[in-house]
Amino acid sequence: MKGITGCFNIIFLLLLSVLVTNCRNISRDGQKDPSGIHEKPNIMIWVADDQYLASVGCYGGDPVQTPNIDKFATEGLRFTRAYSTSSIYVSDNGSNTPRSKYTLYETGVNVPMIIRWPSHLEPGTITHQLVDFTDVMPTLMEIADAEPGKEMDGISLLPLLRGEDQPLREDLFLSFTCLGVNDVYEPYPIRAVVTMQYKLIHYLNHIIEPPKGSDVSKVPEYELFDLIGDLEELKNLAYDASYTGILDQMKSRLEKWTVSVGDKGMETENEAVAMFPDKPKELE
Repeated sequence: MKGITGCFNIIFLLLLSVLVTNCRNISRDGQKDPSGIHEKPNIMIWVADDQYLASVGCYGGDPVQTPNIDKFATEGLRFTRAYSTSSIYVSDNGSNTPRSKYTLYETGVNVPMIIRWPSHLEPGTITHQLVDFTDVMPTLMEIADAEPGKEMDGISLLPLLRGEDQPLREDLFLSFTCLGVNDVYEPYPIRAVVTMQYKLIHYLNHIIEPPKGSDVSKVPEYELFDLIGDLEELKNLAYDASYTGILDQMKSRLEKWTVSVGDKGMETENEAVAMFPDKPKELE
């Protein structure tokens, strides 16, 4: 579905290293470029599995020891607000720890991400700007002097890599469905919108117990969190009258996005259920 940052049942940790070498010196029009501005990078991708922020030493993991990743961070730009989205090192969601995998809480979707780009990026820098996985491809394309397609959802991170630590976006959106995970066939869709300060989580089928996840239980339809004052997301502000204005703003952001990507909520989820050939008879 266009625009959705997925926290899906296939979990991976992506490490991607961007190394600029003198491999080719051809400009976008195919002519040799003596200035060297358009040198093509070599891009190396490493893939691992199941990590979240507290799994990595340089993100405060204790007593976690990740010396190679920590060294990697000293050589590149470390992101603190990367969401399950190049050298780039990221993880697309957390592991089977409490309120992590199979959720849209920060421990499940705010993932470690480090970019290393020798001779171009100031080593040991940190950014707190909102980014997600859809930003990776346009970034790599721009580094390689290719023009990202207009239909692509992501935003190039090149300004951040150049040291321009300004917001690239005001918000980003998250989506999860449990369908097909270990024979889960009853929809339990979750949608969320995140800004620099707040996160609104919408449980579309909140009347049932979560079918997957550690230390999770039945929740109200909406959860609103102040990520600055409550990073652990323990105080739900959605039903606090003093936050009605913030709640309405966040709902409006989320509703506009779902319309723009054609997400019809439970209708979309039930359409997916109908496509499972081995679904239980009671769901037919």
